[in-house]
Amino acid sequence: MALSVKAFFFSAWPPSDSRLGSSAEIRRFSVDDGATSSLTYLHHKVASVFQLKRADNLSLRWRDEDGDYVDIKTDEDLMEALSSGVGDVLRLYISLTETVSGNSSARPRTRCARPAAGPAQDQVHPNIICDGCSGQVKGSRFKCMTCDDYDLCAQCEHLGLHDEHLFVRMREPMPSFSFGLGGWGGFPGAGRWRSRGARGHCGKGAGRAAKP
Repeated sequence: MALSVKAFFFSAWPPSDSRLGSSAEIRRFSVDDGATSSLTYLHHKVASVFQLKRADNLSLRWRDEDGDYVDIKTDEDLMEALSSGVGDVLRLYISLTETVSGNSSARPRTRCARPAAGPAQDQVHPNIICDGCSGQVKGSRFKCMTCDDYDLCAQCEHLGLHDEHLFVRMREPMPSFSFGLGGWGGFPGAGRWRSRGARGHCGKGAGRAAKP
């Protein structure tokens, strides 16, 4: 089941208008269930939907049952937002980092940082099959930012398959989890934003190898 997101983008935070919808640009989109717990993927998805030039300067928040705005800064924060079970749609309140005011009403939650893991070339991504070679994805997983459920292994990505869309690299798998909004599985992102040329037709397995 894909995650349904309603995103409110503000030019400055906190918004001056008490009616949030009247001062925000609003978009709705879905996130494939294989990436719902990846904050990196979500940042890039938001940047793509709102046609932003960068994805690394976004501040994301959700609103809890007390009406407080809670910062989403880690994969664990995102998982907490998903598990809150506040409605069947995840509502995100977004602004650029540079525009966040010092008196923001967001309530940051401090967490212990997990040690960064080095690249694991032989780590298997459970239940993820490469749409290029139909093999199991090991090491880095490359996920299409446009298509639902389209992934490539490192070898097929290197060949230039499915180069009409943008990809994000997800180095490490995450065990599936289920909670709150219907039980979505997910994977952490330690991503790399990939730019592709606009060529070819989009379809599963319809990528094209690079010319020799």
